[in-house]
Amino acid sequence: MIEYALNKEMTEAIIAMVNNEAYEEFAPIREQELRFQIASMVKTNTEGEQLPTSGEPVVVRRVGPADAVFMQGHYKIYICQKRWDEANELQQKAMLHRALMRINIEKKEEGIKLSLRKPDVATFQQTIVRFGAWEENLILLRSNLQTAQKRAKELAAEATNKP
Repeated sequence: MIEYALNKEMTEAIIAMVNNEAYEEFAPIREQELRFQIASMVKTNTEGEQLPTSGEPVVVRRVGPADAVFMQGHYKIYICQKRWDEANELQQKAMLHRALMRINIEKKEEGIKLSLRKPDVATFQQTIVRFGAWEENLILLRSNLQTAQKRAKELAAEATNKP
């Protein structure tokens, strides 16, 4: 069984991330003043034990015309309570970031079009192991991973040098 509940911590985490100007990628969300309805998903088995939901830990859905009769906002965001509780702060932020990155805002002559987009890279790990970074998106991913690894080492060095 899956139940949905409001969660202040999750709501505050999403609002903080969207409003943080260091996240330049979310400037269009801020500019359009998009609003979200946020709930935790609590999945339990027949004994009442909490289980992780299947699929993505954070699910984003557009508020459709039928939903708009009952709720305000542009997007519904559902977060798996079990996976959230098991994640550290970095993992929680990454889960939220990945979900928010799906939001696509297109400026058109008729106005703004909101939609959901797919991730930049979708492939199988074994294909990468066998053939390496063989297409443009994978080459860019490799470069970004190398930059991230370098940044992680710098942060670790900074942390060990602090008194």
